[in-house]
Amino acid sequence: MKIYVIATIPVGSGPTGVSVNSNGNKIYVTNTSASSVNVIDTVTNTVSTTIPVGYGPVGISVSPDGTKIYIANFADSTVSVINSATNTVSATISISGSPYGISFSPDGTKVYVSNLNSNTVSVISTSNNSVSATIPVGNDPYGLSVSPDGTKVYVSNFSSNTVSVINTSTNSVFATIPVGNEPYGISVSPDGTKTYVANFSSNTISVISNATNIVSATIAMGINPIAFGNFISTFNTGISSLSIEPLIIAIYSNPAINNITIETSQQALIEISNIQGQMIKTFTENDNKTSVDVSYLSNGMYIIKVQTENAVEVRKFVKE
Repeated sequence: MKIYVIATIPVGSGPTGVSVNSNGNKIYVTNTSASSVNVIDTVTNTVSTTIPVGYGPVGISVSPDGTKIYIANFADSTVSVINSATNTVSATISISGSPYGISFSPDGTKVYVSNLNSNTVSVISTSNNSVSATIPVGNDPYGLSVSPDGTKVYVSNFSSNTVSVINTSTNSVFATIPVGNEPYGISVSPDGTKTYVANFSSNTISVISNATNIVSATIAMGINPIAFGNFISTFNTGISSLSIEPLIIAIYSNPAINNITIETSQQALIEISNIQGQMIKTFTENDNKTSVDVSYLSNGMYIIKVQTENAVEVRKFVKE
């Protein structure tokens, strides 16, 4: 399999954290050196908005319903809350320590924040944007990841060479797991059975069995693996469901009659736009196969977006 870079998107200075909204049409990026968040339109692969936040934003997480974005501002000990409808900061929450990693609970009622300098995890109630608990963990907690059922939070303690496991019902650590040297990135698998930890100095990945809280495997990696955010989980990106079957089965052309045929796996809203994001055609596909007249289009690249209630898929096609 070959992997190609299809776009390179200029953002602010020091991009660090990335999070995707529930529809998959927006990506939010923290620019640590610029103290801002860029909003990227995934159809056009361009920055649509830049939002000023606190100093040194690092971690970022979109709520499961996509309405709010929480940002950990490392340099001024705050968490910024962005309203996604207005792209403005609606609240600023003071945190004890230097907030770094950040993640939502699956139901969106809580946000967990790792605090480097205070060796704690803060629990924020999203109903009133207040800190409801502060939990001691290991030294220099960088990353954290919430289990899919919301009952546990796994925290990588960089200077302790451990992972703390938090019981979300009691807001207390009930297990401490030795891993490799200087664990940084951490993520729970989508089925909740394993947790993967990137060990910066050991050049390894630790695989934790969540049933036993024991490292079940150690995988050799390249030099200084880091990772950041929930790099394998799906619920923290705001994806409410994940279909194994693609929404678009095929796109093929018929030059003789100057049209394209789109085959879909289910009923969906189909949008066709140009590369600048200008809408050309929108319609609902009910028959799982439809022919679209493209005779009036100029030669160039176009975007086809197929969206259902719980998923979205975007493809590009070129008319020549």
